[in-house]
Amino acid sequence: MDNLRPVIFSGSILVVAVRPYLWVLTLFANLLPPYYILRTTSTHRQLLLFLTRIIFVLYILLQVSICFWIVYKNRNFVINYVRRNSLDSKTFIMAIGILIVQLTIQLVILTQALTGHQLLRSIFINVVQLESDIRKHCAAVYSLCDIRWRLFLHVGIWLLVTCTFEVYVSYEMFPPAYTALIYLLSIFGGILIQMKGVEYCVWAQIIQELLHLVQQQLIHLKEELVRCERMELRCSFFAEIQANQKLLARVWDLLNRMERYFCIPICMLFFYNGLLIIQTIHWSYINFELDDLKLRLYLP
Repeated sequence: MDNLRPVIFSGSILVVAVRPYLWVLTLFANLLPPYYILRTTSTHRQLLLFLTRIIFVLYILLQVSICFWIVYKNRNFVINYVRRNSLDSKTFIMAIGILIVQLTIQLVILTQALTGHQLLRSIFINVVQLESDIRKHCAAVYSLCDIRWRLFLHVGIWLLVTCTFEVYVSYEMFPPAYTALIYLLSIFGGILIQMKGVEYCVWAQIIQELLHLVQQQLIHLKEELVRCERMELRCSFFAEIQANQKLLARVWDLLNRMERYFCIPICMLFFYNGLLIIQTIHWSYINFELDDLKLRLYLP
């Protein structure tokens, strides 16, 4: 019955606060534009919505083409590098393995962006309805500025750190033989993968905000119940506590739906980052040994 209620996304403080982060995720092809996901049901915008989806599909196809091209270029470089420096087969297997994993997780993220928008929209609808119901029962006051500030602390800073760290590591690890185009597109592909973690942080903060409101209302009811001496008023407080418990159950249900949405890509991201750490250490050791060998060869 809740899904039959009219949904006004612009009336949700949480949706308004996270919208800029959704546009950043759209830039990295992690999800459809917020304009499409948070669309209204008015018929005069159907053509615009259709064009938005077509443009995003073309953008996804471009990203897929870039992913395959970068993997092909990296594969050729790894083969030539291993042969030129007479490295063992383990180095070749690890390098090709990380390329395959990177391509796989990029395809999973891009596929989810195209096929998971209906589930994501339904989750947003639940957020709007749940926030509205919580605000009806909650006596605590919260503002858009406060939520934006907490989002910046928990998501915005992490977004800046992720992008900066990805650029730095790529600059240190990529060989000088790479052209500027390959370098930039490889960095973009790496950030595309890490943005799924940022998206998960956005939703974790949404859940945190909803839980905070429910908790504040429960504390308020507890204090009022302690001060109340009239039995008939206590009964009304008991009813409010039961309503608060139902709201809490709906928050946990929203959390379960969010976990189903993120289960596969986040598990793959965790696995990819583990391989990436091993690969970074491995190539750092190889570069150190090769530099040391060149130094000893050129010494008189």
